[in-house]
Amino acid sequence: MTYVLITAIGLTVVAYLCGSVPSGLWYGLIIHGKDVRDFGSRKTGATNVLRVFGKAAAFSVIALDASKAIISVGLARYILPDDAWVHVVAALSAVVGHTWPVFARFRGGRGVLVAAFSILVMDPEVFVVALTIFITVAWWSKYVSLASLVSAIDVPTMFALRLFENPDYPLPYLAFGLVAGFFVIATHRDNIGRIRAGREAKLGDRVPTTSQG
Repeated sequence: MTYVLITAIGLTVVAYLCGSVPSGLWYGLIIHGKDVRDFGSRKTGATNVLRVFGKAAAFSVIALDASKAIISVGLARYILPDDAWVHVVAALSAVVGHTWPVFARFRGGRGVLVAAFSILVMDPEVFVVALTIFITVAWWSKYVSLASLVSAIDVPTMFALRLFENPDYPLPYLAFGLVAGFFVIATHRDNIGRIRAGREAKLGDRVPTTSQG
């Protein structure tokens, strides 16, 4: 019991630190000499990186942020394969780290991508369905934020269906879906307001960087 507790605490800390690696911030500073948080939504996530620095930058940040989730949850599953609660805590810690990164003065992204790739490690089938819905909504509406909000609803729904179909399915995964879904909605409050007002940036919109520091 003591071993499991100490290991779980260690994995939680590692996941938070891993999530705290500010990929978007460091990419912008190293490659472009600019802080992505000075532009657009002021976030470090791939969507804002896309608007500020373009597609190549966004793909790089997606790969780096995805690796944060895969390493965090994958390590938890490797060390404690039968403890789903630890997997979930590691996933949430990575999301929190991405959103409030200790390496970037606690100003990061919204955590959507890290949460999504945590799901990939937990349940690849749920990830594939959720990704398909996300891409469809984003393509149809041109709003990445709307697609993220839809995911906040459909992911816990899919986890609930998995549990309904199989009573042995890990209940903690449903808990993760609910908590992560609430988290995504909370971090998108400003986006919801802009969508209602018709002022939300659309997919493909670029943010000028010449007039700001």
